[in-house]
Amino acid sequence: MSIITGSTQQLFIEQMNLLFHEIKLNKEQLPYISEEAFERFCQSGFPTVRNEEWKYTNTEPFLKRSYSIPDRDNVQLNNDALSGLLTTFQCHRVVFLNGYFQSQLSVILEDDSSVEITAIKDCLSLYTDMIKTADEILPKDGWKYLNDAFILDGTCIRIKKNNVAKYPVHIIHLTDQNEQALFIQNKNLIIVEQGAQATCIESFYSTALKPVLSNHILHLNIADDGHLTWFKLQQLQDRADGQQTLINYTSASLHKQSRLNIYTLALNGSLIRNNLHIKLCGANSEARLNGFYAPSDKQLIDNHTLVDHAVPNCYSNELYKGIINDNAKAVFNGKILVRKDAQKTNAFQSNKNILLSDNAIVYTKPQLEIFADDVKCSHGATSGQLDDESLFYLQARGISKREAYKMLMLAFAEDITADIQSDELRNWLNSCIEEKIQ
Repeated sequence: MSIITGSTQQLFIEQMNLLFHEIKLNKEQLPYISEEAFERFCQSGFPTVRNEEWKYTNTEPFLKRSYSIPDRDNVQLNNDALSGLLTTFQCHRVVFLNGYFQSQLSVILEDDSSVEITAIKDCLSLYTDMIKTADEILPKDGWKYLNDAFILDGTCIRIKKNNVAKYPVHIIHLTDQNEQALFIQNKNLIIVEQGAQATCIESFYSTALKPVLSNHILHLNIADDGHLTWFKLQQLQDRADGQQTLINYTSASLHKQSRLNIYTLALNGSLIRNNLHIKLCGANSEARLNGFYAPSDKQLIDNHTLVDHAVPNCYSNELYKGIINDNAKAVFNGKILVRKDAQKTNAFQSNKNILLSDNAIVYTKPQLEIFADDVKCSHGATSGQLDDESLFYLQARGISKREAYKMLMLAFAEDITADIQSDELRNWLNSCIEEKIQ
């Protein structure tokens, strides 16, 4: 098996090699393993800062640790510990603890037959072509290849044809207290069949005392006339002795007259890298991407998006906002690709940032790559501080400086959630944002 050069990379690949061979001895416990994908991982290694797409995000410090695969038989969590992480409204619930599905903590509400949830291992052979197409949308790098090589667990959620899901589906990824650094990989597949509609929430939480490196892939497939609203909520408790790293790749395939609204709220984590690749492959499809990130201390949050307009008469609108504090760093790299045949495209992108300290840094790179001539496209980015005049106005009316700061930051952030139709869901997400920036 070939090993690339470079001390940190080589040591980590050797570590993964040992884990992979250990996994092979117990392969019946995992959904699948692929030696071919693992070989590709070993040959490619991880992208470094010499790679343009990873220019400002150095993962090597997080690769220097010794990681272990969680023990499936040593995973325990009770409903009381879970209760503080749940929504304030009714949902189907799918719980993963340290990478493994927890059937005793998961709940499928019986009065909603529109949703079918099955283990990923039972779906891989059924949806081989769909997964292969989804994989082609994602970037080809070491993180993807490693996830292709093996996963601990995952789920397939199917919204049945011409059905409207009565309740949202809440997927909870929780890493709990652990005695050693953990390495976790999951893959989830979401299928919205023709004419179906659903709302899903994907939450990432951590109470781990030791470092956790999570590498997740999510595939969304929305059939003709399907509608999906997806929320990502990333709240990884960032402890001094337990760095939390999340690599999160998402692909979305939008077919004829389908709709996708996706909200990404990255609030806490030592390092969070979101790769969101959306392909509008059916005429008159529509994608709306809203994102909010709020790194503090020495956190790094990196959002990379690609919206690929492959066919005519499609629409996309992207708004990402960030509040960066202390010595934190944020990255936004958003690209709109309009292919030659994608005439009558409407595509818009905006990134806005507030820096709360002199040491806070944001790197923003909005991009347009257009090969069609009959399009309406725009992009832009801004970075700055809170408006002094607005602060003065609020303080002149008896509001303390601290409270005035909070009010302005909340007003800035809540622009991201303003168009959420459900009052309960919008208020719950806004409370998560408020807890972070207070």
